Amino acid sequence: MPARIVLPGQAVTPLGIQGVRPMAAEERALAAREAEIDTLLAARSEALPGPEAAALVRAFHCGWQRRQGVIAAAVLHGHRAFAGWLGCA
Repeated sequence: MPARIVLPGQAVTPLGIQGVRPMAAEERALAAREAEIDTLLAARSEALPGPEAAALVRAFHCGWQRRQGVIAAAVLHGHRAFAGWLGCA
């Protein structure tokens, strides 16, 4: 499915409280690879990425989901196929 833009409605809906915490060394290392992951996702066709690339994409996005729980839940609600493919615990 091609990327699509979803325009927000006029109303701003509170999502809840989103806390913060320092990132662990492993999380910082993954965050430093964001450009590489963006390139993997932008270059992909309808085929799924290979096993190594898929593991990197999953690790990055699952880490983001853990750190941004309230926001991630709202965003991923509109991207159920991607969230299912990620399979974050």
